[in-house]
Amino acid sequence: MRRDVKALLTVAAVVVFTLGGFALVEIPVRVAETWTSVHIVSVLAPKHFVIVHGTGVLESPFHSSAFLDVVTPSCSSASSLVSVAALSALIRRGSPARRLLATSVALVVIFTGNVIRLTSVFAVGLFEGRAVLIMFHNWVSSIFSAAFTLGGFVLIVYLLLDKKTSPPTTRATKEPIHA
Repeated sequence: MRRDVKALLTVAAVVVFTLGGFALVEIPVRVAETWTSVHIVSVLAPKHFVIVHGTGVLESPFHSSAFLDVVTPSCSSASSLVSVAALSALIRRGSPARRLLATSVALVVIFTGNVIRLTSVFAVGLFEGRAVLIMFHNWVSSIFSAAFTLGGFVLIVYLLLDKKTSPPTTRATKEPIHA
C-alpha cells in the first residue's frame, strides 16, 4: 500500500475512533466526573448538594437561593480523553507497552484535572452563588480545561522520549551541535 494512502487511512481511522469513542464514553464519563466532584465538594458542605438524575446537581449556596447545575458534554473531559487517546495512536515512538502506559497516565491526569475543575466550579457556586459560578466556569475553568488537555498530551510525548539520546550532530563532521 502506498504511504500516502496508508497515512490517509490512519487519519480517517483516528477521526472515526474519536467520534465513535466520544459517543460511547460521553455519558459514563460525565456521570463519573459529576459524582466524584460532588462527593469531594460535599466535604465542605454536606447538605448543600444533591445529585439529580446523573449529571444534574441541585446546589444550595450559603447566601442565595438554590439552583440547578447541569454538567453538559462540553463540561466533561470525555472529548479530551478520546481525542488524546486517538492522537496517541499516531505516535510511533517507544514500545506498545510504553505507549499504553504513557497514554494511560495522561488520561488519568486529564480526568483528574477535570474533576478538580468541576469541584472548584461547584465550590465557587457554594460560596458566591450562580452568577459568579457561571463567570468562573466560562473564563477560568475553560483555560484550565485547555491546560490539562494539552498537559496530558505533552506528558505522553515526554514519557515516550528516549532518556539516553545523544545530542544532534551535523552529518559532515559528526560533531555535536551547540546552540
